[in-house]
Amino acid sequence: MKLFTKGLLAIVAAAAFAGYSTAEAQVTYTVGGEAASSGGLTGLGAGKTVILVNNGSDSLPLSSNGDFTFATPLASGSSYSVTIAVQPGGQLCSVSNGSGTVNANVANVSVNCVSTYTVAGSVTGLTVSGLVLKLNNAATKIIASGAGSYSFSTSLPSGTAYSVSVGIQPSGYSCSVANGTGTISGNVTNANVSCAKTYTVGGSVSGLTASGLILKLNGTGTKIVSTGAGSYVFSTALTSGTNYAVTIQSQPSGLTCSLSGNPAGTIGTTNVADANVSCAPTTYTVGGNIAGLSGSVTLLNNGGNALTVSANGSFTFTTALSNGAAYGVTVGTQPSGQTCAVTNGSGTINVANVTNVAVSCTTTTNSYTVAGNVFGLGTGLSVSLKNNGGTALTVSANGSFIFPAPLSAGSSYAVTVSGQPTGQTCTVSNGTGSNINGNVWGVIVSCATGSPTYTVSGSITMNGGH
Repeated sequence: MKLFTKGLLAIVAAAAFAGYSTAEAQVTYTVGGEAASSGGLTGLGAGKTVILVNNGSDSLPLSSNGDFTFATPLASGSSYSVTIAVQPGGQLCSVSNGSGTVNANVANVSVNCVSTYTVAGSVTGLTVSGLVLKLNNAATKIIASGAGSYSFSTSLPSGTAYSVSVGIQPSGYSCSVANGTGTISGNVTNANVSCAKTYTVGGSVSGLTASGLILKLNGTGTKIVSTGAGSYVFSTALTSGTNYAVTIQSQPSGLTCSLSGNPAGTIGTTNVADANVSCAPTTYTVGGNIAGLSGSVTLLNNGGNALTVSANGSFTFTTALSNGAAYGVTVGTQPSGQTCAVTNGSGTINVANVTNVAVSCTTTTNSYTVAGNVFGLGTGLSVSLKNNGGTALTVSANGSFIFPAPLSAGSSYAVTVSGQPTGQTCTVSNGTGSNINGNVWGVIVSCATGSPTYTVSGSITMNGGH
């Protein structure tokens, strides 16, 4: 009791000496806790100590596991904040329950430290600079030309997953990582990088006068080739020994492009420069179907491009036409004992193959037909023809025609124009004949723009000789 009284008197006396009353004397408390480490902090030595800081100024170095207390007490009601100022080498420490308000001695600040390890490996085949590696897509390591090894400066705690990847490939090389992923349980030394020189794939381009040409390399790399380009190169490079194949994904408008040279093969030790592309205007075929044929018939397109057909079924002229070109299918030579007529035989190519030309052949016996072809007839116009002054036959399109009334053997024929088309004049050639003994098919009706012209002639009689 005397000791307590003396202590209390000492505190009061000290307060009075400092200018405070007994009621104004401050009560202080300490801040501390416990440090724990999976690998142990004891024995780490200089430079291996964790340094704690309270409120940014009161520092406390720890070199072993166990309890700790900051030297500077805090007044009741004060705030405290314990953080790590310096991590120990080879370990990573974190603080729990590190902040709050003092109203008693704080003893529950917890510092937990775990061992950390580095990630490293070898580098082979790299003779240029520019290789950038990434650790867990965050830490970056720039590898110098000719480096035989590397190590990330960032260490990872034990049990942490790691992934080493190539962030940037060096120019002209392709690098890959072996053993690049795993879980940290010690220093990783085998995340090895191997690099190989790469080569480009390209070629020449000819005839490209429109946009829309898209090329593919091995089905993935894409190259859009601009109008008028004389050459191209894929941005994706391949290592020696890799197979390559260039294909056309999209054709340009109004053109058909094809590959030549070496569009597929195996990468050697030089760039591929002969996967060539040549483009030409897109063309379309003219054809259709023939029925009733018992021999051979010769068809003409636009007066030429003869095609001999010897069987019923489909037919196609060999010469293709560009978009917008006119076509006109006629019968060049009739089959023996038959007469063939063409329907849907004329028109204009419109971005598609023509497949609806119809040729119908009929057999003649004791009577023969008179037929021919009309040329030059304007669109939407009609010409009226007569044979031997009989019933008029109206023809409304260029191509073949047949008078419906047959003639007996030995008869004569005379084809005339009985009604001209508006604004045009049609004339007949090969329009007359006699003593027929087969179908007549060579009558030609030629139409041209303009009205018919006439000559004026007569005689003058003068009396008296002058």
